[in-house]
Amino acid sequence: MKYMESSYIICTTKEILPKPMAAYEYGGDEMLPIGSVIVLIDGEQPIMITGRKPIVENIHKEEVYLDYIGCSYPTGVLDNQVYFFNEDNISKVLFYGYVGAEESNVTDFIKEWEKLTPLKKGKVNDAALVE
Repeated sequence: MKYMESSYIICTTKEILPKPMAAYEYGGDEMLPIGSVIVLIDGEQPIMITGRKPIVENIHKEEVYLDYIGCSYPTGVLDNQVYFFNEDNISKVLFYGYVGAEESNVTDFIKEWEKLTPLKKGKVNDAALVE
């Protein structure tokens, strides 16, 4: 394998793949792509992001949105158990997910949707319930 610049690996098949990144503290300054693996504040279990801006019903029976939905890593979704969380709940990024050519358009759309939606942003309380 040969290295091209500092962020890509060129395989013998001419396919360009992202170079793995080291784990880093998350500052909330970027929207993480699907497939990213994170650890929540005060958490130990890695969680893989499976979606962005999910809409859920909170404990007050109102529809709200959060930043992310994810599942346990490496086991995936077991017994329909998923995790809802916001950027400010993330402590560390263990793996930065795949970013394809369409990622920029998708994140632009999501940011615009967030500005225009009448829904409130929910938050996760200490009992892991969405408020």
